[in-house]
Amino acid sequence: MKFVGSQTVRERQKILKVARKFAPVLSKESKEQEIAVKVAIEQKFADNQQRKIDRQITAKERSSKLFDSLSEDGGHCKTSLDVDDLLSRLKSRKKSKSQITESFKNQISFQKTVLNRKNLKMGTLDFMIQSLKYVLSNDNSFQED
Repeated sequence: MKFVGSQTVRERQKILKVARKFAPVLSKESKEQEIAVKVAIEQKFADNQQRKIDRQITAKERSSKLFDSLSEDGGHCKTSLDVDDLLSRLKSRKKSKSQITESFKNQISFQKTVLNRKNLKMGTLDFMIQSLKYVLSNDNSFQED
């Protein structure tokens, strides 16, 4: 206000006249910008919600594919003997090494996601087989009586 206070009355009147002239325009621009920001925020929120829904759908699809592939191979392994049986079954069906590896990756994915066994890791076929055998031989919670 120091600037306006140091002016003469006539200069102040000019400044006020210009301010009155441009105030509605500036106010309108400000409201337009505010509306644009609100629309952008709403759009971003809608996009985030859609991404969340897409991730849930993708997770369900992955889970469904996992269960389908496990059921094709005879279900998930519950004991270390089941691991040997699965390996012999896959070899007797003359599956390729990549198909056998994929079957064991699915077994490990199931163990990690559904049964929450986080200590299993992917790797070579032999490593995955040994990991499954080790984890299943040390866990008696799924062995049948």
